[in-house]
Amino acid sequence: MTVAVLVLGCGVPLAGPMLPAWPVAAGEVPAPGAPEAPTGGGPPRAGPPIVGGPASAATVLPSRSATAGVRATGIPATAANLSAVIETARSVADVGSTVPLNLSITGGVPPYSIEWEDSLGAMALGPNWSLQFALPSVVAVSARVFDSDGSVYMASRALTIVAGPAVNVSSPVAGGDPGVPFPLLLDVSGGVPPYSLTWSVLPNGSSGSATLEVPTDFTTPVTAPAPGAAWATVTVTDADGGSATTTARVTDIAPPPSLILTGTTPVADADQGVVVSGLWSGGVDPVVWAVAASLPVVNVSAPVGTLSRPGALTWTGTFAVPGNATIAVQATDADGVTILRTVSIRVCPALTVGLSLGAATVAPAAPIPISAEVAGGLPPYTLTFSVTGGGAFSGNLSAAGPAVATLSTATAGFSIVSVTVRDALGVVAVARSTVLVSAAAPVGNGSSGTAAPPSAPAWAAWPIAILTIGGAVGIFLWPRLRRRRSAAAAPNALAIVRRLLEDGTPLDRETLAYLAEEEGSPPERTRAALERWERAGRVRSEPNDGGTDLLTWVEPAPPSSRSSEGEGA
Repeated sequence: MTVAVLVLGCGVPLAGPMLPAWPVAAGEVPAPGAPEAPTGGGPPRAGPPIVGGPASAATVLPSRSATAGVRATGIPATAANLSAVIETARSVADVGSTVPLNLSITGGVPPYSIEWEDSLGAMALGPNWSLQFALPSVVAVSARVFDSDGSVYMASRALTIVAGPAVNVSSPVAGGDPGVPFPLLLDVSGGVPPYSLTWSVLPNGSSGSATLEVPTDFTTPVTAPAPGAAWATVTVTDADGGSATTTARVTDIAPPPSLILTGTTPVADADQGVVVSGLWSGGVDPVVWAVAASLPVVNVSAPVGTLSRPGALTWTGTFAVPGNATIAVQATDADGVTILRTVSIRVCPALTVGLSLGAATVAPAAPIPISAEVAGGLPPYTLTFSVTGGGAFSGNLSAAGPAVATLSTATAGFSIVSVTVRDALGVVAVARSTVLVSAAAPVGNGSSGTAAPPSAPAWAAWPIAILTIGGAVGIFLWPRLRRRRSAAAAPNALAIVRRLLEDGTPLDRETLAYLAEEEGSPPERTRAALERWERAGRVRSEPNDGGTDLLTWVEPAPPSSRSSEGEGA
């Protein structure tokens, strides 16, 4: 009997012990049967093991038998090569969000066994795995698949875990006006782009939304309707579903700006100062203001300025011509809010008064006819007539035009006749003239005449001319001396005064000053000469009946001395 012996060989294990789980780049397929090289620049930052999927991170996987996947020799394998890819909805995720993983297998001989592992030490079994991470890091995830024919394939993928989205809100301005846009600055960071932003200003302010493709600063104009603290609340949501909300006080809204003009008058005289005052409140500091007038203005104060809230502004100027004027005041605060206020002023012609006398020389206590001509200003007017050493008379004038009065004085010598006019705005104009009160007969009834000397002719008769032009009275004295004088000696006020004093004619200081002015002698020279005469005892001051000091000649100086002082002083 023949015995046939069939010798069976030992089965060769087609799959050895589990290879280390080297991470590879997403989608990379390692060569079958060869260990896969790790990817990245080194091991990821450590984090706590996270339990995920149906298997716990602490699951200990059983070692496969050395005989796993044994098949009969001599039978050719017809299945395609085993391959697998780790699939996930995103490879970048927020801390705390869930990352689902799925292994897609092709080729090989099913059924398959799958083992998961990440670089932080977590492990799991099965075709799917879900992970969560508590700290930002880069995590390598690997999946090893075994088919029924003993083939092995390992797939890997890197996951980037980032901090969740965050947003800061502020404003670069310290204050704003109600209803006026101000910038709102949003600073977005972290998370997974793109981002969805929504914001609103509290209370009852504007709101809006925007989409950002990258983390960046974002500025948008917003408004707040009422004074007080302005708050803003902002919410950011990233592509991974993470969100963050921030609320902060961003600025203060000032009360509405206001400009009130005060201290102005609807009517003014030309050549009269005008004051415009304004009160600013509210708005955002600093405030810049400017004033402009439609008619020519002189003596203007600063036309522009700055102030803080609340603050007052003042502008002064004098209108040079009459007419209807408009003064515009404009103020602009730091937020760009501008307020314009105007005031209209009727500018009257300048107030003037002319004065003429009915006689150039009158007897003591004789009536002095006085005529005044009022022009310009704002009626009604108040007029006051007065004469040195005599009385005064006041009256009203309802409109511009002439006014007459009669006064008298018993004081001998030159007396000052004056008229003072005050209009409805309080503007004052004054005109003066001189009359000689003497025992000699009056001269004429016009504005000029000739007076004879009152006694023994120590001085010649003096023609006195009174000329009224445009309300200003000029008196010109031309001396005709009977006594012999040098032809080169030109008369002046001091010479006239000296000869009047030599003849005993009393003169008060006001008359002396007037004569000096009309004769062209500098008043300071006249005063200096009189002071020297007083110190030398040649003149003395005596009160007249009206209480006015009179300078009386006491001791005539020698002719040479009088000549030098009269004409050279």
